[in-house]
Amino acid sequence: MRIFTKIVVTSVASALILPMSAMAGVAHRGVVRRNAQGGVTAARGTAVSGPNGGAAVHGRSVSTDASGNVTGRRGTAFRGPNGARGARGASNTVSGDGSVTHKSGSVVQGRNGGKAGRAGTTTVNRDGSATHKSGFAASGANGSIKSTGTSQRGADGSASGERTTTATGKNGNTYSGTTTWEKGKGVEHTATCTDASGNTIPCKK
Repeated sequence: MRIFTKIVVTSVASALILPMSAMAGVAHRGVVRRNAQGGVTAARGTAVSGPNGGAAVHGRSVSTDASGNVTGRRGTAFRGPNGARGARGASNTVSGDGSVTHKSGSVVQGRNGGKAGRAGTTTVNRDGSATHKSGFAASGANGSIKSTGTSQRGADGSASGERTTTATGKNGNTYSGTTTWEKGKGVEHTATCTDASGNTIPCKK
């Protein structure tokens, strides 16, 4: 879950220019300042709260630096009156070398303890090559699941990818599978399933 937390916290940070004391009704705030990277940051945020304890905060910022990079960030976080909460953040960076990177992440937790999160990063380079990394995880009363994957495209048109998924059911049975693919060669998939005692069992299709 570290990747989810890092992306969401970074993206929601611009929303936190509002103090918690402002979380009554609706409040807005904005700021423009020079940053430590030799550029300028402009940010604004809005916080709202309801009569039953629900609250939400949203922020957005744009930053430049001395290297010519420009980054836009946005983030939203909420807390429900019955304990549910969540956050979502995203950023887009146009680098001085011509590459573009998009990052996003979200987390949510239900009132009964179920939780889920996802995150992804995509970079497209000036020569047309690209990379993508993403993952998600969820857990609740019926079990848990986690999946991570990568894919890449070369400037020459080559492409490949891989995704690994593991899951555990409420009865203790587990699934572990990996799917790989490569342009011009097709797709391969392998999987292993076990019961609660660790014995190998057939994987359901």
